[in-house]
Amino acid sequence: STPLTWVDTGNTIAAAVNNTEKLVVGDYIYIFGGHTTDMIQRAAVATPESWSDTGSNMPATSGGREIAVVGNYIYIFGGSGSTAIWRASLSDPTTWTVLSDTLPAASYYAALAIIGEKIYLYGGDDGATTNKIYSTTISRGTESQTTVDLSSNPSWIYKTG
Repeated sequence: STPLTWVDTGNTIAAAVNNTEKLVVGDYIYIFGGHTTDMIQRAAVATPESWSDTGSNMPATSGGREIAVVGNYIYIFGGSGSTAIWRASLSDPTTWTVLSDTLPAASYYAALAIIGEKIYLYGGDDGATTNKIYSTTISRGTESQTTVDLSSNPSWIYKTG
């Protein structure tokens, strides 16, 4: 069937949000802050209409960020006027750190794709709507390593033409 008929469930999430990132990690759906709040909220996948405040917060409020899972980490890139890259472990998605590495330009409302060994950011807004493409190579480490550390390769490349 097609998802054309919607109903109000009568339930709410823990706090009003817009321009947020969301992700299923294990048995939970997470909402990671947003433009109007830094609160991290979650609901069990088994009960997706029952949300709670985790008691943890994102490093800052910001909208229009991009989210990706690389190895054992969740990364959030950019946001309104931001070049920041944030990281949390999949085993603890409520504890975030701001990496010292940054994007080459402020980026929000961009499209993100992971293709092979690269992460791409397409377009977005860096003060004006842009058609730029940025990429970085994912550092995979050795075969015995189980984690990926994007911060070990912060060189973002701007593609032209």
